[in-house]
Amino acid sequence: MCSKQLLERLKCLSSDLTDTEETTKNLMSYTDIVSKDRMSFLENEYFSMCSPVGSSGLEPKVMSDGDMCKVMTDLSFGYDEYLKRMEEMTKGRMNRRLEALKLLKGIISLPSPYSEILYLKYFKNLTNAQLRETMFFSRTTFYRKLDEAYERLEKSIDFAI
Repeated sequence: MCSKQLLERLKCLSSDLTDTEETTKNLMSYTDIVSKDRMSFLENEYFSMCSPVGSSGLEPKVMSDGDMCKVMTDLSFGYDEYLKRMEEMTKGRMNRRLEALKLLKGIISLPSPYSEILYLKYFKNLTNAQLRETMFFSRTTFYRKLDEAYERLEKSIDFAI
């Protein structure tokens, strides 16, 4: 029988290959925008804190230099942590896509009917009943072939996540 890790990756195969590319591009673009926003926001915040008068134009600022420095440091570190999480999420999505491509390559390199069973089941998202009907397999034959397909796939790829 197939390992739990491989089975989990197979279940995500279709979405990892179809959704990830656009999502990754969006995340990369968003990370770039947030990085630029960080500098703009920090500059604006710094200048507003350093101005000799408050936002209404007449009341003096009550924030000391030490308080201002702490606020600016907290904002800067907060943005840095947020950007780090966004970059890690982007890298994670790109790695999942690479693993999915490796898995798909392993599937299509299997001999027939094993490649068709796994491809249709996990990339085209056909149900077991639809697969049995499409491939003209009895229930017993289908599940035997599916188990063999898992075993062959596990042997054919170097699967490490």
